[in-house]
Parts: sequence; C-alpha cells; structure tokens
Amino acid sequence: MSNPSSSVRARLGTRTVTQWFCLLAGALLVIRGISVLLPGVSFETPGEGWHAMFHLVSGLALLVAYRSPSLAYPAVAAFALVYGVIAVVGSVDGHDAFGVIPIDTRDNVIHSAYVALAAGVLATDRLRRADAPHGLVSEPPT
Repeated sequence: MSNPSSSVRARLGTRTVTQWFCLLAGALLVIRGISVLLPGVSFETPGEGWHAMFHLVSGLALLVAYRSPSLAYPAVAAFALVYGVIAVVGSVDGHDAFGVIPIDTRDNVIHSAYVALAAGVLATDRLRRADAPHGLVSEPPT
C-alpha cells in the first residue's frame, strides 16, 4: 500500500511555476471579486461591480488553467497582457479603465505588481522548459 502523503507530495512537485501562479493568483482574485460583490455594489459605469466582476472572471480563468501546464503558460501570458493594458490605461486616465472599471493609484500599483510577478513566473517557467529534455515538460498525472 502506498503512502498517501507521498503521492500528494509527488503531485504537488510536478506542478509548474505557471500552474502555481494560476492557483494562487486565481484564488486571490476570486476571493477578492466575491468579497466585493457579496455586500452589493454598483454596476453603474464606471462601477465597483464591474471591477469585482473583472477580478472574478480573471480569477476563474486562472483556476481553470491551473489544471494543465499547457494551459497555464498561455493563461499567465494573457493575464499579464490584459492586466498590463489595464494598468497603463488606468495610469493614463487616472480614474477608470475604458470608462467601465474604476481605477485608483492603489489599483494601478496592484495591477502592475501582478504584471511583474506574472512576467517573472513566465520567465522562470520558460527557463525550466528550456532545461528540460527536448524543451518539454510532461503533463502531471491526474
């Protein structure tokens, strides 16, 4: 009989850096989105409801991508691109992104930090893939 804790450790050890990012950032964004939506917020334009929905949807997308290394890498790249655009647009406008999502200085800092962290994760995962035989990282067992 195999030790259950060793099989859990083996599965956890086979996850890529991008998968861990998807899991952790996705969970954080889902919690943030739900915590803002639960008390009831405005969906006026711009409104905190739209901002919370943006976090909720992006968090759910990351959680879905967590399951597969082949999905996680492009999901983190898309996440970095979208949040990068939101950070730039929010910084230029100073009040909202595209007239829908209210953005303040704190949001711009957080969105920029997400982008920097995602870029670091992508670079780390890319280096790991380059070091793997034939540049491939195998899918973890499900």
